[in-house]
Amino acid sequence: DNSSLTLILDVFSDSMYTMLLDYAGQTNINNQLPAPTQGNLFCANTNNYIGENITCKIPRAYCSYQPITSGNPTYCNDKPYPNHDFTLLIWGEDWSDYDGGCLLVSGLVTLYDGKLQIEATNRSQVAYCN
Repeated sequence: DNSSLTLILDVFSDSMYTMLLDYAGQTNINNQLPAPTQGNLFCANTNNYIGENITCKIPRAYCSYQPITSGNPTYCNDKPYPNHDFTLLIWGEDWSDYDGGCLLVSGLVTLYDGKLQIEATNRSQVAYCN
């Protein structure tokens, strides 16, 4: 009967909608980051993922808060500046407490001045590696 089919489609649609919102970063089901894309993808190797939302790994973060720089950014690089390949960028907040940690970073990969980066707006986008 049509009512059973309608119920199944409604449940399926709600599940798909939640999954799409989670993928777009608008929700965070169970407050967990998605598994790193392609296994343990290092953030420095995300060239093929520019424009995509992924999770990647910074084995050792070099984080620096710059309160006198416009926008008060925190930069967490995969290597000491200026020899880094990847930057986790946070505007207006001091996240330098991540310095020295192994990090899993989730977000949209972009390119700025030839360097890969993810801009984080919420600490839920960052987790320590196991």
